[in-house]
Amino acid sequence: MVSRKTRTAFIIVLAAMAAISCKDDEESTSYPSLNGMVSISGLDPFISYNKGTIEMTASGAEHPEGKQIEYSWSVSPSEDEEEDEDDGTPQTEHFSYNFCEDTDNPDLRTYTVTCSASAEGYYGISGSRTTTVVKTGLDGNGSIRFYRQTGNETVPDLGIEDLGISSLASFADTRTDDGQEAKTYYYTTIGDLDWFVQNLSYRVADRSVDGKTVPQCLSYANSEAMTDIYGLYYTYEAAVAEGTCPDGWRLPTETEWDACFGTGEFKSGDLMVKAEFNGERMWEYWPQVTITDEPVFCALPTGYANIVTGTFKDAFDIRYSDSSVTTRAVFWVKAADGTEDAVYKYIVEDQPVYEGEDGETLPLDKKTGIYTGYADRTSFGASIRCVREHTDGN
Repeated sequence: MVSRKTRTAFIIVLAAMAAISCKDDEESTSYPSLNGMVSISGLDPFISYNKGTIEMTASGAEHPEGKQIEYSWSVSPSEDEEEDEDDGTPQTEHFSYNFCEDTDNPDLRTYTVTCSASAEGYYGISGSRTTTVVKTGLDGNGSIRFYRQTGNETVPDLGIEDLGISSLASFADTRTDDGQEAKTYYYTTIGDLDWFVQNLSYRVADRSVDGKTVPQCLSYANSEAMTDIYGLYYTYEAAVAEGTCPDGWRLPTETEWDACFGTGEFKSGDLMVKAEFNGERMWEYWPQVTITDEPVFCALPTGYANIVTGTFKDAFDIRYSDSSVTTRAVFWVKAADGTEDAVYKYIVEDQPVYEGEDGETLPLDKKTGIYTGYADRTSFGASIRCVREHTDGN
C-alpha cells in the first residue's frame, strides 16, 4: 500500500518534470479563456411531456477581442443518439429540441442540456441546465403513481382509485377564467367534512403593492408543468380569500383540522401516501413513521415556498432525490376569527412519533407527528386542501 507521504513526493517529482518540459517548449503555454459564464434560458426545470419543441438561447460568453464565438449543444441522455451526433452544421447560440416525441408512451425522466462556447486561440467555456419531463394525472400513468406493499411484495403504478380510500369521489371545478382549464379533484369524507385529497391548483390573481405586481401563488420551481402535479403554493391572504376554493368549498378552520386530525386518532403516517415521482419514492423510509396502505389524506412531500423570492424548501425534487433534504407537507388552515395569526399544519418525513415513558405526559403533536406553525401572511407559501360540509346529497 502506498503511503500518503510517498504519494505526495511522487506528485512533486512529476510537477518538477512538467516544469522542465515547459521550459523546453515555450510555445506550449496555456491559452487564455473566453470571458463570462454560459447561461441557458427558455428551459424550465420541469416541462410537460406534450410541450413539443422548446427554443433555448445561450448567453453570457464574451470574446476578449470582440470576435465571433462558436457554439455547440448536447442533450444527455439523448432521445436519438444518431441525431445528436455532430453533423458538421455550424450551431449558434439558439437551440431547439423536443424532449418527448412519443407522447403516447412518454419517457418521464430528467435531461441535462449543455452549451459550449469556443473560439480559436481560447479555452472554451460551457454551461448546463436540467429539465424533467412530467405528466399530470392520478390514474397510474402520470408522474405521480402510488404503490402498495404486502410483505416483501410491492405493487407499483397504481392510480388513486386503486388505493381503497373510503368514500373516494370526484368533483369538477368548472372555473375557466384567465385561460385556466376546468379541473377534477378527488375528495373523501372525514368526520363531518368532505376533504380534497389533492392540493388545490387554481391560480388566483396577483395583487398590487406600492405600484408593483406581487404574486399570491406559485407553481413549484416556477414551472407551469408542476401546477397540477404539486398544486399551487398560496399566501395566507389568498388562502382565506373568498373564491380561491371552488364554489361551495373553503379553507378548513384550525378547529376543523384539529377535530379531524388533532384528536390522536391519526398520526403523520396516516396522512402520508406511498407515492413515486417518475419512479422515485417520495417519502423516505423512517422506522418510526408508518405510512399506511389505506391513506385518508394522501399528503405528498411538497414542502413550502417563499412567494416573494420565488424559492422553495423541503419538497421532494427528483433532481436532488439523492440529497439529504428533509421533506415535509404544509397546509394552511384558517385561524380563529379576531386573530392575526397565519396558521399552518405540517408533517415531516423523519419526525419520530414519541410514545413516552410510563406516566409521562407528552404534547399531542409529539405523539402524532402532526404539528402547528405560524408564518407571514403575504410571503410564506403553503398548500390548500379545500373542504365542505358533508351531506348525503354530495
